Amino acid sequence: MKMKNSLGQFKRKTNNTIRRILRSCVYFILICLILYNILYMFNNVFKSKKYAKIFNIYISTEKENEMAPTIKKNSLIIGVKIKEEDIKEKQIIGYDIDNSIKYHRLIKINNNDNEIIYITKADSNYNIDIEYKQRENIKSRILINIPNLGFLFKIFESKITTSIIIIYLILKFNINKYKFILSNKRKKQRETNNK
Repeated sequence: MKMKNSLGQFKRKTNNTIRRILRSCVYFILICLILYNILYMFNNVFKSKKYAKIFNIYISTEKENEMAPTIKKNSLIIGVKIKEEDIKEKQIIGYDIDNSIKYHRLIKINNNDNEIIYITKADSNYNIDIEYKQRENIKSRILINIPNLGFLFKIFESKITTSIIIIYLILKFNINKYKFILSNKRKKQRETNNK
């Protein structure tokens, strides 16, 4: 009988621990998404950019399937600022076009009249890109490419989604605060009744 009770208590404690860990993970993900949204909005409003940038890190989502299978549509791409000496042919580079970061493969580096021109091509296209890039257009190289996660980040680029989540987190915080205060009152009341 004692063995069954201790086994039941162990299962309850394990389930509660798992629930707490899952809840913490969900909150962590929500906070990361909200921070991404704040960075995205800041860049969009003040710099007219359609990506998030913090220090030397560029966060963007792949909107097309041009670089498949290397980069699939709706992938989350985290890029890092690229130095001039690190730019090499055959690597995938991120460049700024229409205030968005686009990732294509660098095919050739031409030196025309002391001006360096970068020629790129999407992996799924037969022809090279029409527009040539200059050094100021090239922003990053890929650090992390996470397939399908970009879809979630696209949802969080909406101001409505962020507002709903912030309201939910504020309500949840206040409810938890109220529950904590209520449990402390009950605990104090029990202690006074036991005396």
